[in-house]
This record gives sequence, C-alpha cells and structure tokens, in this order.
Amino acid sequence: MEKKLEAILWGITFPGFAQLLHRSYVKGIAFIVIEILVNVQGNLNTLIVLSFQGYTQEAVQQADYLWIMFYPCLYFFGI
Repeated sequence: MEKKLEAILWGITFPGFAQLLHRSYVKGIAFIVIEILVNVQGNLNTLIVLSFQGYTQEAVQQADYLWIMFYPCLYFFGI
C-alpha cells in the first residue's frame, strides 16, 4: 500500500515520475519530455506569473489554448 501511495504522489507532482519509480524508464522519460514541451509551448509558466501579478488580461492574450488543453490529458494519463 505504501508503494502505491508513493507512486501516486510522485505522479501528481510531475507526470512521468511514477513511471520512473516503477522502472518504466522509456515511458517516464517520454512523459517528462512531453510535459515540458506542453508547458513551454503553452506558455504556462508565463501565464502563472502574469496572473499572480494581477495581469490577467495579458495572461489570457498570451495563452496558447491548443497546447494548454493537451496538458490535463497528459497529466491524468501520467498519474
């Protein structure tokens, strides 16, 4: 039970870490690379910073929704 909880928590933290924990290295590295690609292409870090600073309209304008809509699918599949 403890190993399953550990894998779930690592999977929630970052897609791909749970797969690395279970020694599925190719799948884990693929999830990590795809997650970073989606994060960069969707400007997620920039959007988060802008929204925390109160520039929500600018954050909405800079969002690339085609990439951002792929992120939840990747995230939940990675868990």
